[in-house]
Amino acid sequence: MPLYGTQAAGMTSLDSTLSNRIQIDMSEMIKFVEPEIYPFTRLVDQLDYADCKAEKFEFMQADDFDAFVTLSTGALAEATTLVLVTGDYPKIVKNMTLRNMRTGEISFVSATPTTTSVTILANWPTCSGGAAHLAGDKMLILGTTMEDGSTPVDVRNIEPARSYNYIEKMREGWKVSGRVEASALYGPTALEFAKKTHLREFMKQRERKLLFQTRGRVTAATSGLDESTTSTGGIRYFMDAAGSDCASRDFTGVSVTKAEFDNFLQDAFMYGGDRKLMICGWNILRIIDGWADNKLQTVQGAKEYGNTIKRYECTYGILDIMPHKAWTNEFGMNDEAWIVQLDNMVRRGLPGRSNMQLTTTAGSDKLQAIGEDATRQELTVEDGLELRNIETFARAYGIGA
Repeated sequence: MPLYGTQAAGMTSLDSTLSNRIQIDMSEMIKFVEPEIYPFTRLVDQLDYADCKAEKFEFMQADDFDAFVTLSTGALAEATTLVLVTGDYPKIVKNMTLRNMRTGEISFVSATPTTTSVTILANWPTCSGGAAHLAGDKMLILGTTMEDGSTPVDVRNIEPARSYNYIEKMREGWKVSGRVEASALYGPTALEFAKKTHLREFMKQRERKLLFQTRGRVTAATSGLDESTTSTGGIRYFMDAAGSDCASRDFTGVSVTKAEFDNFLQDAFMYGGDRKLMICGWNILRIIDGWADNKLQTVQGAKEYGNTIKRYECTYGILDIMPHKAWTNEFGMNDEAWIVQLDNMVRRGLPGRSNMQLTTTAGSDKLQAIGEDATRQELTVEDGLELRNIETFARAYGIGA
C-alpha cells in the first residue's frame, strides 16, 4: 500500500508546512572583510620590469662626489693644518678651497692631503687672521683655484658600488574533490571560491615579502632541504642594511607638528626625485589631516588601479600617501611611515617565470595522483626587487596618534 502525506484540515500556513520544504533565502554574493589588502603589490606589478639571467641579479649604483668634508678636531685661527674625519681625505685635492659653513672662512688646500691631515692657507685670500675651527665643522668643497701656469691637478676618482638581490619562488595550492565540485552550492562553485580566497592569501603573502623579507641564499647542505633556497630582500631589509644612508627619524615623545614633519621631509627629499610615495598607517594620516588645510587630494588614477592614494604637496616636492590597512591591523606598525622612490625600484625575474601563473594540474602531474578524484590548482610567481640608491628612501617611527 503506497504511503501518502498526512491529511490536515484547515488553511495551509507557513507554520504547517514542513521546514525542509522551505527554501533558504541565501544571497549569492560572498563579501570579504578586507577589500584593500595588498596595495603595494599592485604598485609593484606596475613598475618597470627587466629579465635576469640567474637566481642572483646584481646592479651598480653611484653617488655624486661629496660636497662636504668634516673636521674631526678643532684648529686655532691661522692654523696651517686641518684634521678630518676618517674617510674624508680622498674627497679633496691640492688647490681646492673649502668654506667653513659656520664661520664663512675660506681655507686654501696648499699641498696634497695625506691620510692624516690637510695643509692649508687659512682665511683665504687674506691668509692671516680669521677664526678658529671647531670639531664637527662642515667644510663645503668649492672646487679648485689654480695658479697661473699650474701643473696638472691632482686626480680623484669615484667608483660605483655593487649591490645584489635574489629572485624568490612562491607557490600556493588548493584541492577540491570531485563530489564537492559537482554539488550545487550557493554563490560560486567550490573551485571558483577556492581560487578567489587563495589568490587573496597569495597576494597578501607576496605583499609581506616585498616589504619585510630578508635577502639570502641557503644551500641544501646548510638547511637540510632538498635544494638550495633563495629569498628576495624587501624594502625594510635594504633600508636597515649597513651603509644604506636611508634617512630615518624617531618621533617618540615628539608632537608631530607640520614643522616637525617638514623637517623629516627635508631629509627624505634630500636625494632622488621630487615625487615620492609614503606608505603608512592611520596615525600619520590623521595627523596630516589635522593640519593639512585641505591640501590632501585623492589621486584618481591610482584609485582606478584599486589603491586609495592621497597627495600632499610640500615645500620639497609631491608626496603621494598610500594608507595601508595592514600597517595598523596586521603589522602593528601604526607608528611608522616609509617613504619610497618608486622609480628606483625594478621588478626582476627569469624569462617565462616572473609573471603570476595559475596552473590546473591533472593526470600524471607530480601534484596530482593518477586517477585522483579531485582538481588541484596552484598559483606561482618567481621574481625579486631591485632597489637602487636606498638613500632616496626614508623611514619615520614612534609616531603617536
